[in-house]
Amino acid sequence: MDVPMPIRKVRPLKALRALRYAWEVVNWTDVFRAYWVDGDVQRLVLRNGVEFRAHGSVPLMGLYNEVWRHDCYRVRRPPLQPEATVLDIGANVGVFALYVAKEFRPRVVYCFEPSPVAAADLWQNARASELAGRVQVFPLAVAAREGEQRLALTRAEVLNRLVPATTSDEQTIWVRCTTLEQIFTRNSIERCDLLKIDCEGAEYDIVLTASESVLRRVRRMAIEWHAVPGHSPQELVERLQSIGFRVQQEGDPGGKLGYVYAHLPE
Repeated sequence: MDVPMPIRKVRPLKALRALRYAWEVVNWTDVFRAYWVDGDVQRLVLRNGVEFRAHGSVPLMGLYNEVWRHDCYRVRRPPLQPEATVLDIGANVGVFALYVAKEFRPRVVYCFEPSPVAAADLWQNARASELAGRVQVFPLAVAAREGEQRLALTRAEVLNRLVPATTSDEQTIWVRCTTLEQIFTRNSIERCDLLKIDCEGAEYDIVLTASESVLRRVRRMAIEWHAVPGHSPQELVERLQSIGFRVQQEGDPGGKLGYVYAHLPE
């Protein structure tokens, strides 16, 4: 026997928010259905040819809104110039990397993502979007030193994070790590036009241990900071200001996360 579906109360504001996807997304009906049940989609196909698939638990709709629509990493403020060199640390499935590759036509986006599932999805998404020529994928974590560290696996791929080797109460895998200095050296990077970091707490190790000479090769930074015991986003601000960056912080320093934006005057 067919069971009638419950009648939902349609709120005009919510309906308008969901319908906005129709102008931007090919499979907007999937997004619409997911929207009403407070779910998400595992495939997002944009009308400009970019395609995202996620085999892990990745909030594609939320990432698309934050990165593409709201420009949370300030790629449009000011607009990134063509033929730029971009580093994406904590690239996940490529929502930011493909945004930059499609909309701003950089020379290259170097992507670093330690999760094997997310890194594989990132590479496939770049190929499906015909952007593999502008995106390079490295299945590595970025940390204070090279070697191996344990990566804690969470229900949401975007929350995976590096943890001490002594951690025993979480599901972990061993991943290879590189450093910011080694990235510049091995890829012969003399200038990085934009460095984006979103790596669930490892931003402190990356920025605070990097040499001044390496950091000064970066023109702009967009860092998502996270609440980590023993650290404060003010450390990032002070470190970058000491080198000559002009820095703006967003978010409550006592909260769970926020952003640090920095640029080095020419």
